[in-house]
Parts: sequence; structure tokens; C-alpha cells
Amino acid sequence: NKDKDPKKGKRGNRKSARHGSRNQHRHKSLVKWILETFPHITQQADNNNEKKNDKEEQAEEEEATPKSKKPQHVLDVAGGKGEVAARLAICHNIHILMVDPRPANVSQTFMNSVLPRLPRKWRDRIKSRLEEDPCMIHDLMEERFSQITAFF
Repeated sequence: NKDKDPKKGKRGNRKSARHGSRNQHRHKSLVKWILETFPHITQQADNNNEKKNDKEEQAEEEEATPKSKKPQHVLDVAGGKGEVAARLAICHNIHILMVDPRPANVSQTFMNSVLPRLPRKWRDRIKSRLEEDPCMIHDLMEERFSQITAFF
């Protein structure tokens, strides 16, 4: 056994005392993969959010579209705190159904974990919308997010 320098402690010869995991961006990577692998989900979300100005065009589209067409959902099994769900619901306008044994406060997760890591342009845009309507995140989550709390 080598004598350990008491000044170095448990680090040994390492210069950094890195704490935490190296995969803290795993949620962002998973969302990127979902959007690249299933592009039709975002196309449908974009189509649902577009506003029509021409009433005739809107009436024609309603006649051509079946009435039973519902928005597609992404199923998030074992969603944990809901970081993936929050990012997909708020940033990409996608409806999410999350299944997890513990209830998650996804609005709080978005504000504390997702929003600070968004690009500055998105962050500033969302913060300005929050100044106008402080309940915006909660309202969007009510519309786009649902959770089933069950053991599996």
C-alpha cells in the first residue's frame, strides 16, 4: 500500500472532484432522438396549432377531415420527475401520457430543471410569456399532459 497524502483525500491523483453523473443531458438527447425518429408527431402538433384566417378554407378542411381524428400522444413509461414529458409538452407542443408509480409535478420540473437549460432565446421567450400570464405553464400542462399513477 502506498502512503496517501492527507491533503488529497479520497481523490487520489485526480485533479477534479467531479460530483454527479456524466449523463445529465440524457433527457435532451432522448427528446432529440424521439423527434428525429418520429417526425410525424411534431408535424401533427404544428398542424393542430396553426390558426386559419380564411373561414372557407377552414370549413373545407373540416369537411375533408374525419371528426374522430384526435391528437397523437407519446407514452412515457417510468417518466420519473417528468423532464422528458415537460420538454416535449412545452417546447414541442406534443401531448404526453406518463405512467409512473409516483406522482410528478411536471410544471415545477419544467421551471426548475428544463427551463434553465434551454437556449437563451427560448428561455427569454417563455419568461416574457410568463410575465404576461403566470399560469401559462400550468395551463399548457393541463392541456397537453396527463399522468397515470400506477405500479407496473
